[in-house]
Parts: sequence; structure tokens; C-alpha cells
Amino acid sequence: MNRRRMLEEKTRLFYEKKINNRALRPFAYGMGPLKLFWLFTVGSVLGSFIETVWCMITKGHFEMRTGLVLGFSIPVYGIGAVLMAVLLCRLYKKSNAVIFAGSAVIGAAVEYFCSLFQELVFGTVSWNYEGQFLSIGGRTSLKYAFMWGFLGVIWVKLVYPFIATAIEAIPKSAGNVLTVILVIFTAINVILSASAVLRRNERRTEPIPSNSFEIFLDEHYPDEKIDFIYPNMMQV
Repeated sequence: MNRRRMLEEKTRLFYEKKINNRALRPFAYGMGPLKLFWLFTVGSVLGSFIETVWCMITKGHFEMRTGLVLGFSIPVYGIGAVLMAVLLCRLYKKSNAVIFAGSAVIGAAVEYFCSLFQELVFGTVSWNYEGQFLSIGGRTSLKYAFMWGFLGVIWVKLVYPFIATAIEAIPKSAGNVLTVILVIFTAINVILSASAVLRRNERRTEPIPSNSFEIFLDEHYPDEKIDFIYPNMMQV
């Protein structure tokens, strides 16, 4: 019980810490764009790790779990991390049940709209929960909403304070340079990933590339490689 109270007190002190002097504020202080971008990046990488481990536990073998063609990251988790930080961290004083419920709703909504976006833009889906209890169009379900709820409690009480503290410990000059590099890398990664998937769909009807970029995509991201990177992606 004492250990639990110590943890709660540590969490409270973190959330209630204020630095009014701007000159003394650390890198990415508060909940501004810098912090949110870093939370998105870290959340995306953590999501890839969680999915990979979950796959190995449930399926007994390694399978790629990433949302982008370069590196290991799943933007759905990054979006979830940002929304939970913005919407839930202010509820740190509330009970775990309240945070769980809020996170379950946020996570289910993120899954639903990300799946809908993927289908509308790329004509594919990467998960289908049809047949599960309280599934909504196969895009989300009660089971995974509960998982998001559980992750949300851990995020608010443990993970976010730890990650935020680590981000703010980065020296300002190094942090600014790293941010620029990560923004450029992420932008290139998103554009390249979207182009590779769209080109894969296009190859079904137009296998002959029409420009140098399509030649590049065909050479570096053929169907076999896309299928390896996105083993659960299904054409709708």
C-alpha cells in the first residue's frame, strides 16, 4: 500500500510541476507541438514493439508489425498516444476506472477512423474484427477497446510521466536538431509508404511503370516486399 501511495504521489508531483520562468523551461516543456510530435514518434515505435510481441505470444512466430516502410512504427498508436496525452492526462486525479473508460473510447475511435481512412484512401484494411462481440463494422470491437483502456491507465499513471521526463531531459540545442531530422524523416517515410502501397494496388491493372518514381517503387518495393511489411493488409 505504501508503495502504491508513493507512486501516486510521484505521479501527482509530476503533473502539478510548474516552471513559470521561460528561460528555465526544459526542451519540449508542457503540451505544445514539440512535445506532441515526440509523443507521436515514441508512441508509434512503442506500438510496433507491442504489436510484435503480441503477435509472437498469440501466433508463436515473428511477423512484421509496422505501419511505415522505413523503420518500425505504427502511426495509429502514435495518434492514440497524442490524444490520450491531450485528453486523458488532465484526469490523472480521477480513478483508474474513469481513465480506463476514456481511453477505451479514444482507442476505439482511433482504430475505427484510421481503418476507415485506410479503406477510403488506399482501398485496403489491415485489421478486421467482424464476428467479435460488439464489433463496429469490423473496424473496432469491445475486446480491443478494453485493451486500449488498459493501455490508457498505464499510459497516464506510468508511461507518460516517464517518457515526458525523458524528452524534457534532452538538451535544447540537440533536441531542436533531432526534431528537424525526425520531421523530415517522418514526412519522407509517410510519403514513401503511401506511394508504395498505392503503386502496389496500381500494378494489378497497370504493371508497366509510367515514370522514374514508379520504376523506383517497382524495384525497391515489389509486391513480395509490401506483403512482408504489411502481412495483414487486405484489398477491399
